[in-house]
Amino acid sequence: MTISDDGLVYTFTLREGLRWSDGEPITMQDFYFTYAALMSGKLDTPNSKQVADIIQIEVLDDRTAAVTFARPDCAHLSVLQFGWLPMHVFTDDVASYDWEDLAGHEFNSRPTVFSGPFMFQEWVRGDHWSVERNPRYWRGAPHLGWGDQPRSRWAAGHDRDADRG
Repeated sequence: MTISDDGLVYTFTLREGLRWSDGEPITMQDFYFTYAALMSGKLDTPNSKQVADIIQIEVLDDRTAAVTFARPDCAHLSVLQFGWLPMHVFTDDVASYDWEDLAGHEFNSRPTVFSGPFMFQEWVRGDHWSVERNPRYWRGAPHLGWGDQPRSRWAAGHDRDADRG
């Protein structure tokens, strides 16, 4: 990451080889899609207020983006920490996407694509949810001592066999 001398432009470069759990590459288009949604003014989320100082996001290539802010502020990095949405699940074209469709998209209650160490497996509302390892996670699939069995986060936290280190 670099920050311009005036503190207004933050330029980020993704590490090579990042993939969503479905095998699609993670790119700065995903970053742009996520923040364009927040900046659209069409989502009922408190996070939209946090991106109010972003003037522009420019995708320079698949791995590089520059974010321009209205004023310098040391809190800008915290604004850029929201989890990214996999654009390919929603649309091929950000410009024509109807942001109002995002709130009701099934991805919100049945996510199918992940970038972190775990993938959602099951959610029984009011009862439990379970995850499984993401074999495409950039640091490798996590080891929790579960064997090949998926477990809920709650169950893993109460299981002495779970690897806590």
